[in-house]
Amino acid sequence: YGLRYDYSTYSREQYGRFGTFDPRVANTQAGGHPGGVTYGATCKCEFASNYKLGFGPRLSGAYQLNSKTVLRGGGALLMNGTPDTGILARSVTSVNQVFSTAFAQAPMTLGNGVPLTRAQIAYPNFDPSRFPVAAVPGTPGASTTYWIDRNGGRPSRSFQWSVGVQREILKSLAVDLSYVGNRGAWWPTSGGLNFNANTPESLKAAGLDITTASARAILAAPIGSAAAGPFQNKLPYTGYPLTATVAQSLRPFPQFTNTPTPLWAPLGASWYNSLQMRVIQRMSHGLSVSYNFTWSKTLTNGIEGQINDVFNRQQNKYLSSLDRPLVSNINITYTAPAPSFTQNKLARYAMRDWTLGALLTYASGTPILVPNASANLLSTQLFQTNSYLNRVPGQPLFLQDLNCHCFDPTKTLVLNPAAWSLPAAGTFGTSAAYYDDYRNQRRPVENFNVGRTFRIRESMSLALRAEFVNIFNR
Repeated sequence: YGLRYDYSTYSREQYGRFGTFDPRVANTQAGGHPGGVTYGATCKCEFASNYKLGFGPRLSGAYQLNSKTVLRGGGALLMNGTPDTGILARSVTSVNQVFSTAFAQAPMTLGNGVPLTRAQIAYPNFDPSRFPVAAVPGTPGASTTYWIDRNGGRPSRSFQWSVGVQREILKSLAVDLSYVGNRGAWWPTSGGLNFNANTPESLKAAGLDITTASARAILAAPIGSAAAGPFQNKLPYTGYPLTATVAQSLRPFPQFTNTPTPLWAPLGASWYNSLQMRVIQRMSHGLSVSYNFTWSKTLTNGIEGQINDVFNRQQNKYLSSLDRPLVSNINITYTAPAPSFTQNKLARYAMRDWTLGALLTYASGTPILVPNASANLLSTQLFQTNSYLNRVPGQPLFLQDLNCHCFDPTKTLVLNPAAWSLPAAGTFGTSAAYYDDYRNQRRPVENFNVGRTFRIRESMSLALRAEFVNIFNR
């Protein structure tokens, strides 16, 4: 039994020059519309909370049933460190984008040098309205700041457990059989947040049902045109361009064409369950063999960036892109004895003690990502790009067995296009990102090695070794 305590803080820039997006700050570039930047040096505040309850208990035990059988089990709560990525120069300084004042006018001359942007006039620059950097003030542009999550100081954790039995079959042969699992929570999410998207609910509140053609036509229309209908000239802030779309104007922060990058939001989760078997043949007559077999399933939600519907997080729990349900590893080592067919000392010395080894891995293929449903225009209406095609019931996923070695991959179509259909316009797909029966080819890994160490004297030896990776080129 044991207990470990971990305390990790969220990353900070020591002089407070690092900023976070703040939805409460008025942005003067957008006519005072909310959506600016707050800096540690100016607010004298903490952007995130540090987690103080990082206790990790662990317990394990073993019980010997008899001289040949042992039962083992254990569990542990493991705390990870807080993420330390993301504090980059782009949130402290600004890229100098130089724009022309008018058509056919040079944006700069060498004689006058490169003009400074408002973000570069002073350093450090704590201007809460420094973004977006746009050619014309008020024009929507990209935000290169981060939105630090309030729980960014919370480390991820995993609960790991196993229970198994070890049995000696013969004097040099033992078998282990175990159930091994873990459950991870509070992983930093990847691609699972969009703070500047239109939601179907927010559009309905504005009188637009995105599933109808009329609403989609209004959303795509310039706000200054008659096609905008009731939204014509209904600007979100003074200076908003009449050529921008209605959909852009309805975003929570219409001055930005993207979303502030979420940083350290601990919303990811993982699940792993496996049955593991190990057979060990200990050294006998120079030969040692071990065989490891794993039957497992790995699920994730919000960790790998494959998000189907960002507004319904629970629907995004599916297979990991690295899931391989069946894995076999074979490790063989053989040490050659002195040959018995000759008594010549030189020949016996030259031929003995060579070590031959093989590491062979045979496993299921990794899952294939379901095709993206980019044609349903969610990227220009909701500004949410990830969604997947719907799986067509009864249609085979493959036109060929990927593992049959019976087709020319340069001439034969193997994935069935009819197995997928486009979701209705304005809706998210219902497919998972990965399916258990939609996998890549199996890729055997077969490595071989041979070597020997010649002992010349106590302080000198000569080692020879050759490695053959993927020896059968499969």
